[in-house]
Amino acid sequence: LIANLRAAHTSGKSAFGLDMEKGITADMVELGILESFHLKRQVVIRAAKAAEMALCLDNII
Repeated sequence: LIANLRAAHTSGKSAFGLDMEKGITADMVELGILESFHLKRQVVIRAAKAAEMALCLDNII
C-alpha cells in the first residue's frame, strides 16, 4: 500500500491516501475525507496535555 501511495503522490495525485476499509489507495477528496493526519495528531496531543494539566492541578489542590 505504501509503495502505491508513494507512486500516486509522485505522479501528482497529492490528495491520495490510504482507504484502510478496502485496503487500497484512493482519492481522499472523493471519499469526503478532508482532515489531515497532522490535524488529528495535534488534537490528540493537545487533549492529552490538557488532561495532564488537570491531573496536576488536582494533585496540588
